[in-house]
Amino acid sequence: TAAQTSANSQLTTDKSVSISGEYIGILFQGTVAISLAVKPAFGIVDTVRGETRLVRPVQLLMFGTELGSGDYMAAPFIAPSFAEGFAVCPRGWILALDSTATGEQTGRGGSCTQCRISQYSVNPLAGASSGVPSCFNCPRSAICSGGDEVRFTRGRWVVANGMYTLVGCPQGFQLVNTIGGQFSHDAQDCVACSKSQYIINPNNSAFACQNCPIGASCDGSTLTSLVAGAVWAADNTTGRYVLQSCPPGYERQATTVDAQQCAWCAAGKYCVGGSAAAVSCLDGQYAPPGSNASSDCKSAVMVELIAVLPMSQEQFGAAQQADFLSSVALASDVPVGFVYITQVVSTRRAASGIQITSRVAANSADKAQDVASRLSAERLNTQLEARNLPKVTSFSARAVITPSSFDSFELSTVVGGSVGGFVVFLLALLGVGVLLRRLREQAAYRALVAAFRSAKPGDPAGHAFTSFKLHKSYAAVQVLGKGTFGCVVKMRTVNGNQVVAIKMLVPQRGTAFDDRERRQLMREAGVLELMTRCKCEHAVHLAGIEAVVLGTELAWFALEYLNGDNMEAVVRDPERGPIGDVEAIRAARSVLAALKVMHAEGLVHRDIKPANIMRCSPGSHDSANPRITAHHSAAESESSRARRPAEVGRLGNIGSGGSRELSSDSVVPGGNCTAKALGSRHECFGRREESGVSNGVATYKLIDFGTSLGVDERLAREAMMTMDVGRAVGAGTP
Repeated sequence: TAAQTSANSQLTTDKSVSISGEYIGILFQGTVAISLAVKPAFGIVDTVRGETRLVRPVQLLMFGTELGSGDYMAAPFIAPSFAEGFAVCPRGWILALDSTATGEQTGRGGSCTQCRISQYSVNPLAGASSGVPSCFNCPRSAICSGGDEVRFTRGRWVVANGMYTLVGCPQGFQLVNTIGGQFSHDAQDCVACSKSQYIINPNNSAFACQNCPIGASCDGSTLTSLVAGAVWAADNTTGRYVLQSCPPGYERQATTVDAQQCAWCAAGKYCVGGSAAAVSCLDGQYAPPGSNASSDCKSAVMVELIAVLPMSQEQFGAAQQADFLSSVALASDVPVGFVYITQVVSTRRAASGIQITSRVAANSADKAQDVASRLSAERLNTQLEARNLPKVTSFSARAVITPSSFDSFELSTVVGGSVGGFVVFLLALLGVGVLLRRLREQAAYRALVAAFRSAKPGDPAGHAFTSFKLHKSYAAVQVLGKGTFGCVVKMRTVNGNQVVAIKMLVPQRGTAFDDRERRQLMREAGVLELMTRCKCEHAVHLAGIEAVVLGTELAWFALEYLNGDNMEAVVRDPERGPIGDVEAIRAARSVLAALKVMHAEGLVHRDIKPANIMRCSPGSHDSANPRITAHHSAAESESSRARRPAEVGRLGNIGSGGSRELSSDSVVPGGNCTAKALGSRHECFGRREESGVSNGVATYKLIDFGTSLGVDERLAREAMMTMDVGRAVGAGTP
């Protein structure tokens, strides 16, 4: 107790703080220890500076009466030592103060109290409320067992201001420590970003999870551009990535933060890259999608289409524009890359209507007239309805001839401007010539169909295979494979410099391809062009002269000649099958490499099987006994739909016998291959040194794309790129 001195110098006791009790003991020798528990009164408790001060000094006095003699006995004053400041209580305890003053003096009594389960303390003077020591609630990402026992499940934590503070989170997590802009101890947590988001700095609460722009892919942590060569820079002020520049052939689009992308340069324009906008070609010129210089703009004859749709400009967004272009392409039997929109304006004839001016490029006036004659409101409305777009309320289509397109005119177009009987005479001669030529072609076509029906794989290929439209470029050598409506024939160019495999197809019924068959052929041509342009070494490429020709009654694809067998023949051969684990993995990796290019473009193959995978022998493609298997089924379900036909690019005016020459020599070996199609750029992850060419082992190629379909571009990005297999991939074009 605290001792006081009275007027008569006798020691008295402060009754308010005295400790009463008795102890009886007899000591013959040695010492005795007596333990006392006291509750001091604090005059100062500063939780910020860590200062504690008692109301007054405390002294203990031991006194009493000796039982034997009755003498009064007293020990010297004892000045006990009290812990002070942040050490006033053990770790895991807090200094709990009384709510009122203690004793006769001003001050508050205090005692040490241990924190219970779901709470913790690392400083006995700290607390959630300023100036009042208390235990802290357990943070969300921690487990508290009472006292100072805390185990954190994620994040980096340090002790600051008497409590645990979150200072960093793992990649893909957002640091949260505020409520309403104010720091909150209990709100501290690492919150995971979704798979369609990214975060720049997970160690700073000022940076939040951001939605992935449409021109990139995200994994919840990082952002990866969908186009190689695009430059994205981190903005530490907003916590977002900003698209700064695009490679040549792409246009930077950034109307909103989420809409940032490097869009493939539209048809009729060229894009120099960087942050520059697309530049339109001159009137009467056309540039294919992905053009990057003014020299790509070539003279062409345009078919101008003016259509009125009962919808607003706000409703006619990017997805609807893509649907409109696909509808026009299919209605006019041309690849979608040859169609582009030049103007969209509101029309006075309907308050909610828009007038859309678009153009279709052709390489001659006759072909332009042919396209214009095929375009009709009925055909266009059929395609628009299939894509949930309204029917046109007004429609017109006409060939537009400009001075810059004169060089693409045929002689008959110029001569057509002459007058008199000379013109009539020339036209009569031309008509007779066309008639005779048509009769010869019909005879050659009948011979070709007959050769199809009687051909067997391995048989020598007769003249009938080249008598119809192929005799000027190729000489038939051998029948390699046969399908229901076509066959694959080994041919050699007339100059003998190149051996190719020509896949020829005829209509299922009649002598002309119907709309469904034509769309299927266009899709197959687009996928072959995609694989050739991206130099993907795990799929068959276009090659030779007139690589793709889609005529009215005959279509053919000139493919690279592959020396080997399909995998179905390999595994069924008792001498070669079944194959081992290493070869199976190598074959699977090659197929996946080709599928990666297709899937990134929103295309699905639909017919992956051993018969459509070629096992190519190492070395020369031309051997003594080569074999190749090709599969084609022109019968496709009417319910199958292609959301967006693959872009064929510079193949010419497909549908009117147009063609393009591609050489297998142009496929550059080595390195990652890059595809530029359908609005983005993708990499085929196979490399030549990995494919087995350099070490003398077989390679594997995907060969048949006749059943391929496209899917919705938005779903391709959102569902396929995030591998969200639980989401429907959508329907395509019937």
